Amino acid sequence: MERAVTALDSLKEMRWNGRSRGHFEAWYATMNQVSSKAGFWIRYAMVAPRTGENRAQVWFASLVPGASEASVAAVQEYPPDQFNASSTPFALRVGPSSLESGRMTGMMEIAGVPVTWDLVYEAVTDPLRNLPEVFYKTRWVASSFLTPHPFMMIGGKIQIGFHTFILNADPGQQGHIWGRSHAEEWVWFHCSSFIQEGGDPIPAYVTGVMARQRLLGRVLLPPLSFGHLVWNEKHVQIRPETGWEKRWNGGWVWKGVAGDEDVTLSLVVPWAEMVLAPYRDPASRTLYCHHTDVADCTVEFRAPRKPPRVFRSMRMAHLELGSRSPDARVARKVLIQT
Repeated sequence: MERAVTALDSLKEMRWNGRSRGHFEAWYATMNQVSSKAGFWIRYAMVAPRTGENRAQVWFASLVPGASEASVAAVQEYPPDQFNASSTPFALRVGPSSLESGRMTGMMEIAGVPVTWDLVYEAVTDPLRNLPEVFYKTRWVASSFLTPHPFMMIGGKIQIGFHTFILNADPGQQGHIWGRSHAEEWVWFHCSSFIQEGGDPIPAYVTGVMARQRLLGRVLLPPLSFGHLVWNEKHVQIRPETGWEKRWNGGWVWKGVAGDEDVTLSLVVPWAEMVLAPYRDPASRTLYCHHTDVADCTVEFRAPRKPPRVFRSMRMAHLELGSRSPDARVARKVLIQT
């Protein structure tokens, strides 16, 4: 297995040709500090709207238990001359912030609070193409995404005002999304912070997405779902047990079969610990992302005539719901700074 982060540069390189209109692209990372259960969301993005000036963005959000002054959320916007991307080696720069092979840095001020991060990361598992291969080869799909680092170990420092967070082989993931427009609605989750008896991390993760898109911007398609459980190098397809119409109810269940074991994945949506992020599509419409990095996740394996094996990741799962309207249960809003 090739785990060198530079070997995955092709999965992170920019899909925009630098000229065309009507394109968005984002590189995002979510992570947790295991000792404090703090969660972090970092996102580097660009939009080439159909009309008007291009814009680049850096997003940062933190959810820190018991420290409201360290729980901040903002997006800093930059003019197009503050955005640069290269492929070999991969490097992305937005204002004073950057994402490179094996490193991400950034700085911004959020409502008077200085925020900086300087992090290094190392791949643990192989990359994941979240969607079937045909989805990456057709123009009928409005947006595509993949996960170059579905499970990575992170080290370094995040500074939020007077609060310092030292990460030392803490878990996280890094993804890449691009296209003509975001999905019309979506559900997404990811968790890579499971611990076995004795306290050692398990080289495993679970992730899934349900989404509805419009065909050629007109016909709203039925929701599609794609889920993956990678556990000790076994790859299992999982499917949602919770129906699309119940995705806002506060809990999701996905299921699959791993050999002779039935697998049940359960997630809890923590409405009080989410942030609301407005996304602007290239067509200038607004969609709302309800995001958290401190959800609970449980994976249960059941085999005939054997006791169940249960693994829990408490307050370290990442999930979000996207829609055309904001949900009033999410009180915290991402501050937009220009």
